[in-house]
Amino acid sequence: MARHRDRSNARRLWAVGLTAGLVLDAGIILVAVNVSRGGDEAPASTQPADPLAGCPTRTTLRVVAPPVAVPLLEEAAAATCTELDLSEAGGRDGVRLSRDTDLWVTDSSVWAVARPWDAGEPVSIASSPIVATADPALAQDLGGDHLNWRSLLTPRRGFTVGLYDPEQTATGVLAAWPVLQAERNVNDVPFTSLALTANALADPTVIPEGALSAPRMRTLVLAGEYAVEPSPDLQVMRGVPGEAWLDFPAYVVAKDTTSRAEADQLVAELASSRMADARAAARLRDPEGTAHFDTTGLGEPTSQLRAPTLGTTYKLFGLGASGSTRGRLLVLLDVSATMGASQANGRPLLDDVRDTALVAMSALLDHTSVGVELMSSDAGPGGHRTLVPLGPLSDNRAAILDAVEDVSASPYGTSSVYPSILDGYRRLQRGYDPEAAQSLVIMTDGRNAEAGGMSAQELRRRLVGVRDPQQPIRIMGIGFGPGADVRGLKLLSHRLGGASARVNGPVQMLGVFITMIGQVAAEG
Repeated sequence: MARHRDRSNARRLWAVGLTAGLVLDAGIILVAVNVSRGGDEAPASTQPADPLAGCPTRTTLRVVAPPVAVPLLEEAAAATCTELDLSEAGGRDGVRLSRDTDLWVTDSSVWAVARPWDAGEPVSIASSPIVATADPALAQDLGGDHLNWRSLLTPRRGFTVGLYDPEQTATGVLAAWPVLQAERNVNDVPFTSLALTANALADPTVIPEGALSAPRMRTLVLAGEYAVEPSPDLQVMRGVPGEAWLDFPAYVVAKDTTSRAEADQLVAELASSRMADARAAARLRDPEGTAHFDTTGLGEPTSQLRAPTLGTTYKLFGLGASGSTRGRLLVLLDVSATMGASQANGRPLLDDVRDTALVAMSALLDHTSVGVELMSSDAGPGGHRTLVPLGPLSDNRAAILDAVEDVSASPYGTSSVYPSILDGYRRLQRGYDPEAAQSLVIMTDGRNAEAGGMSAQELRRRLVGVRDPQQPIRIMGIGFGPGADVRGLKLLSHRLGGASARVNGPVQMLGVFITMIGQVAAEG
């Protein structure tokens, strides 16, 4: 029998989509839906029969699993004489709890990037495609039984889009995958397709649970097939040219040999054809994608999209800002004279940089700590000065937004990138938070300009010398225009972790920031 621990968490919204409209002209409202398929607990007076009563011996395993997988686990446990110490948790909650367990079952392999401890090789125990649902009138407008993902990229389309909360299920993360693919097919400029996808999935709004059984008019909801109950009021649409799938991986993470062997046996039972009836009862397909339940009203899958690469997975996490891992970011903003130069659009470069920074500051979660420093040879001692000290956004978000809004370029200052990076890295080390993801973010249009100052090679040598592998700090660089030392920033990111890129314009800047936010969101 299983001892249950309900670890469900409060619903959170997509964050980057909420603020993408500050840079882009948003054309759609994104809706977050959190649907639980867990059943009610039995009344206290009911004493269910012990499913392990006939077992000569029992082995207890600590297991973390989302509610939909619990009936499968209970049946497999009865077949293998396993007693479950079970915590019901999906998404980020499941990732947290998986650190101290023997078996971790989740709804998608994308969560493995959010687990800072190696989870090993997964075994799929079930699967479920992500489908679109709508009221019949909207479905007819969009093509009837099939939905072309490109239709979501059209601005001012006249309907809302709903997703699960990306904190609690990978559906909210993976639902953006076919949309991003559709955008990449028409726009292959690095990071631009990502920013435009964020624009297509902007302005989140929450709708109540139960929306799948009683959909709002003109609302398209993307959901796991297992959560959809067909009805005359609900049209299921299959994605074209393909659909993202949940693969329900099981990870054996037990540390001792005995528990690992027992967990392996339990997983083998979970993945076997003997669980066909239990999967069907949960409306889950088998690991190969075959349904052993009535699919009337659901239609048939079009094709299965390939799983996103690791780099794309980070971007998907960034689109949803779906990590509850605390971030600790120190932003170094170049305000030297060249940042005040006018661009083709007639605006100073610093204005576009400021817009992107404001988007990022708005998108990050309250428990992320952020500080901002200005870089210029005349900014202060060492070529930099603190604009807003490091602190949680729950306390200093307004101060950062106000301060960044008022920043202007120095009329005479030159770039002081290298000493600012070294000093910023050391400051992050001094207040290192082991529960947060530390990142040094550099936004510059130039390179270190101090005559006789620190070279790029010396900076790398000194950073590697002070680096502590047990306390990683990412280097995330955004270079603007042809004069930026992007090569040097990329070398630092490659050596110390992180990502750096050259961008042209605010749209690409937003794409880079989404990628960076995704790394912070995904990893601990």
